[in-house]
Amino acid sequence: MVKHGDFNSLAEGYAKYRPRYSESVAKIIISLVEKDRIDFVNVGAGTGIWTRMIADNPKINSTIAIDPSSEMRKQAMLSSAKFNIEWREGRGEILVLQVLVVICFQWHLLFIGLILMKE
Repeated sequence: MVKHGDFNSLAEGYAKYRPRYSESVAKIIISLVEKDRIDFVNVGAGTGIWTRMIADNPKINSTIAIDPSSEMRKQAMLSSAKFNIEWREGRGEILVLQVLVVICFQWHLLFIGLILMKE
C-alpha cells in the first residue's frame, strides 16, 4: 500500500515506464521567455523526465530540480549524469522563489518555474 504523498516505492517503475513529455511543448515554453539565458527550477521533479528535457536546451543557464522523494531523486540522478542539474530535497508548498512563470502540469501537480537570476 502506498502512503499518501510517498512515491518512494513507485520510483523505479516510474523511471522505466513513464513516457516523455512533448518536445514541442518544451520548446514553446522556453521560447515564451524573452531572455537569452534562463535559470530553470523544476519543483516536483520526480525522476527528472521534464527536468532533463528542459536542461538540454542551449538557452538554459542553470537547472535546479526539487523533489521530496529520495527514491525519485535517486532514479533521476542515475539518468541525469550528463546534465548539469542540481538536485535538492524539498516540497513545493514550502518553497519561496522569485518566479517568472509557473505552469501546473499533470495530475500530480508538476510545477515548473522559470526564474530570473539576479545579477
